[in-house]
Amino acid sequence: MKNNLRLRQVKRLLSVFVMACFLVALIPTTTVQAKTWTKKTVKEEIKKQKKKLKEAEKKLESQKKKKEKETKDCIGVLGATVISSDPLVIYYEGLFGMNKGYYWIESGTQNFSTILGTGTLKKTGGYRTYNGITCVACKGVKVTTDVSKYEKKVKDIKSKIEGLESALKCSVSFKEGILCEDYDYDNELIYDYESNMTRLSDINTPGVIFAKIGETVEAGKYVTWDYDKYTKLKWSSSDSSVFTVNSKGKITPVGEGIATLTVKASISGAKAKTTVYVANFFDFTDESGKTLERANSETNWIEYTPDGVPIYYNASLQRGKTMTICPSFESKIANPSVKYYSSDEEIATVNENGIITATSFDSSIDEEVYIYAETEYLKMAIRIYVYKTDDDDYSYSNYEEYTEDMDDEWY
Repeated sequence: MKNNLRLRQVKRLLSVFVMACFLVALIPTTTVQAKTWTKKTVKEEIKKQKKKLKEAEKKLESQKKKKEKETKDCIGVLGATVISSDPLVIYYEGLFGMNKGYYWIESGTQNFSTILGTGTLKKTGGYRTYNGITCVACKGVKVTTDVSKYEKKVKDIKSKIEGLESALKCSVSFKEGILCEDYDYDNELIYDYESNMTRLSDINTPGVIFAKIGETVEAGKYVTWDYDKYTKLKWSSSDSSVFTVNSKGKITPVGEGIATLTVKASISGAKAKTTVYVANFFDFTDESGKTLERANSETNWIEYTPDGVPIYYNASLQRGKTMTICPSFESKIANPSVKYYSSDEEIATVNENGIITATSFDSSIDEEVYIYAETEYLKMAIRIYVYKTDDDDYSYSNYEEYTEDMDDEWY
């Protein structure tokens, strides 16, 4: 019997639950979309808000007059010292000593806060004596008019109008210099190895965004603009085969090239443009697949050849021997062809396949030569130390020690 009763209760509860779910499903759901502001709607809103401001200021002025009437001949007390609570006697100095004295609050004590020593008092005429102290007789006055909420309303409307007007004048601009993803400890942009590899000297633009195929760039951090909550930044690429950009300013490199990034303020229509330089970066390996030694990898300083090309790698080669350098691209997208040439073919030559041959023109001395590697968008130098044919135990570090010893002997 009890089991049947429980079963009926469970069924009843289940029916109620199913019915509630059905009714909830019938309730229409509405999605509130954020308003898209345009120059026209902003101007219309400014006009509307100015009308509201005029009404709010009129109401505020009316409330001020009402409060002034309520508090006529009254003393506003803030932070008084309570001498006695029964009778209620206070000591108040007032601002700059104004209204300084003792006050006996005869009536309306409920309108005075003894905890904060705050309230509005009105003299009733005459004096009272408390423990030999002459006190001004007064009463507590209840002030019903609250001006603060009207003041806040006026302030809020003015703030909104100011924001709307600033949206109409919003300006945008790109920061200057080579803009890349690397920062130093002072949060300032630096020129890293790869940005120096680029042939940016061919671009006469104040700000250049430097992008690598295979990585994205947040262009928004390179933009300076007069932020307001109504303006949206609109982004566009002049060539989607070089890079694309989404609504948040995120650049996705597509292929090597140079294209223009435009950012536009949605309301004011102000625009800013900069060049986006996209390249497919590469490392160099020898014929065995081992990556060449990075120049100054410990200090991360950038060295340059006499003609201003960044030195990216070091390698050594014995007189009369050959070595092959192979570009290893970071991205497999559109691998460009690499051209090679030597800074001094009497020391070493290089052919179109990256095969370097150290000449035996003078086998009695150690020399260095630069092998240049360049694509349409990148240019770097590999420093080759060519050493004597009779030196079997040679390395780049040996060369450094040798040159340092020579410097010590010279000085």
